[in-house]
Amino acid sequence: MDKRGLEIAVSTIILIILGILILIALLFLFGSQTNWFSDILKIFQGKSNLDSIVASCNVFAGNEQFFNYCCEKREIKAGGKDFNMTCSELKSNEIASGKINELKCDDVDCGE
Repeated sequence: MDKRGLEIAVSTIILIILGILILIALLFLFGSQTNWFSDILKIFQGKSNLDSIVASCNVFAGNEQFFNYCCEKREIKAGGKDFNMTCSELKSNEIASGKINELKCDDVDCGE
């Protein structure tokens, strides 16, 4: 009786089980965000989110989303400091240095 077909099936099952265990371990590592892993991610992310905020403000201005542009405050991290301001406030601030498109906020009711 030839048993080679059975050996292939058993080794394949073992490899599938090992692959699933490795996948579970990787999911746990990414999901739990251990201090070691999140510290590595912070190195690659950088310490400033100013560029992404400027890009989103320009999208708001281009689509004429007045409430998002004029009323919603965003947490900005730049130059080792944290700011909390709207796109219209950021446009007039020196940290954006004229990178944000203008949208008139005179007639916008922010509910304040």
